[in-house]
Amino acid sequence: MERGGETGPKRAGPSERQLLWAGVLFGAGLCVGVWAGHARLLKPRMVETRSVGTQFTNPLLECDIAGVAQSPDMRLLKRDIQKIISREIALRHIRFAAAYFRDLNNGPWFGINEDEKFAPASLLKVPLMIAYLRWAEQDAGVPGKRLCFQKSADPVEPNISSARRLQLGQCYAVSELVERMIVDSDNEAKDLLLSNLGMDRYRASYEDLGVETPTNPGDTMSVKDYASFFRVLFNATYLSPAMSEKALGMLSRVEFQDGLRAGVPVAIPLAHKFGERRIGAMRQLHDCGVVYYPGHPYLLCVMSRGADLGDMDDVIAGVSRAVYVDMTRRFPRAAMPGQLLFRSAVHGGPGGPGGARRDS
Repeated sequence: MERGGETGPKRAGPSERQLLWAGVLFGAGLCVGVWAGHARLLKPRMVETRSVGTQFTNPLLECDIAGVAQSPDMRLLKRDIQKIISREIALRHIRFAAAYFRDLNNGPWFGINEDEKFAPASLLKVPLMIAYLRWAEQDAGVPGKRLCFQKSADPVEPNISSARRLQLGQCYAVSELVERMIVDSDNEAKDLLLSNLGMDRYRASYEDLGVETPTNPGDTMSVKDYASFFRVLFNATYLSPAMSEKALGMLSRVEFQDGLRAGVPVAIPLAHKFGERRIGAMRQLHDCGVVYYPGHPYLLCVMSRGADLGDMDDVIAGVSRAVYVDMTRRFPRAAMPGQLLFRSAVHGGPGGPGGARRDS
């Protein structure tokens, strides 16, 4: 600094530690600012929860605030879901279950047995779809490539299947096979796509998200890890917004009408995927997806083990309905006429969280 022709002592510049702390504080402030701004933008109307021109994605910066103490409402919902699971185990309708809930507006979440491992089964069709859509972003010729169906690689007939099947000797475009794999949960389409993909591309969608790659039918995955695939689709943080929208659009047309779908009114869009697996005398049934409650979309995943698919299906539906009813309690102005018209009653017994048991 110069004054009157004299040069005084120079002021010391900021230290590396001061610069580091300044960066940390700036980043924290940015995250809080984005979160606050995001919350202001998310009015209780579905159209305002997403970027212009999108239906199923919300490609905005996400700040994970999972470390923040849960609100009383969140703790109450977790307690209610835990009660449902504990009651159904006591009644021997299921042997075990895990659940994961996340508010997709601002990130708070809770899990129940969220680190327990299950056989993901058909749930793995979602990361396979993601791998193909990622490949299609890099090579525009991928969706139109035709693959010919010669024989089934999996002779086991699934318990939950579609009437639409691949025809022997017929060739299909990759785009059609991906759609059949997701919408119809077609195992033959899955096997054909998997054989064409290559292990490097297969592993990439897992490794990029920090999820261990399953390489054989006995591999397992937790409900919390699996939920990450739906999070990256909703936030469009791995695929482009257009491809993320395409993926969730297919998932919104999944044929399975039980599980999560049975616990959410027909007027509410749901993008989800189910999976079922038999291991000896024990069965597993899972359902995971995004429920587009107006202005307050949320992610819900339930994985279960038991002896009877119908009982597990009812338990998942009961958890789904309990969460939806809690949303209508907390955000009543967001509900629209007709949204309480469920496809069917769900398991739980008179007065229980799920209402009356569904007819089989």
